[in-house]
Amino acid sequence: MHERLTGQLGRAVAEYADWTDHDIQVVGSPSMVTTSKYRLMAAGVDSDDIHHDPLY
Repeated sequence: MHERLTGQLGRAVAEYADWTDHDIQVVGSPSMVTTSKYRLMAAGVDSDDIHHDPLY
């Protein structure tokens, strides 16, 4: 079993693993999508590898 992660989803996911060689689909509210995308980019993921529905 993995250690339980707590906190904001974007931070927890970005810190969980190296996602730089993955295509990532982010879903949720516009603010959650934006925050998660920025956290993943700060962790080294190329923005072209992060996908989400259009934000309005």
